[in-house]
Amino acid sequence: PLIVFLRKITGKIGRFFAETESGRVYTQFKLMDPNFNNASFTKHLREYVVPEILEAYIRGDEAVLKKWFSEAPFNVYAAQQKMFKEKAIFSEGRILDIRGVEIVSAKLLQPQDIPVLVVGCRAQEINVYKKIKTGEIAAGSEDNILMSSYAMVFTRDPEQIDDEETEGWKILEFVRGGSRQFT
Repeated sequence: PLIVFLRKITGKIGRFFAETESGRVYTQFKLMDPNFNNASFTKHLREYVVPEILEAYIRGDEAVLKKWFSEAPFNVYAAQQKMFKEKAIFSEGRILDIRGVEIVSAKLLQPQDIPVLVVGCRAQEINVYKKIKTGEIAAGSEDNILMSSYAMVFTRDPEQIDDEETEGWKILEFVRGGSRQFT
């Protein structure tokens, strides 16, 4: 009974001091890049990464998104853009403001324990689609401002850390959540 009691106590103490899943994620990113730190990465997301990605997403800039998106989200986006091209329309939307860029969670994706950071934000945007031939508005409105929510799942490719633009970061999932009229 004494041994069982001691095992229970040491088990509870061990779990108390065990590294959390978030801690393991940040440790893996630190092993890839010793200069990685959560605060500076969040600042980099706010000032550069998220604005570039959202602008490219709204404008239909496949070249920029190809650099950041992994294969699955890029294929979904490219299929959407192909539909617009078939209808002979193009996006002339724009991002007005981006708020609340933050790392929502850090997870290890199974089965390979891929470290990922889930990033969320809100953006004020105008979605306007124009006809290619005439330039007249086919959908949307210049004065219709929407507030949209976005979620992105980032991971880092250690073989591409030297890439000056992406620094090895890739988006595994990209979701545009609900949009509502901004007043």
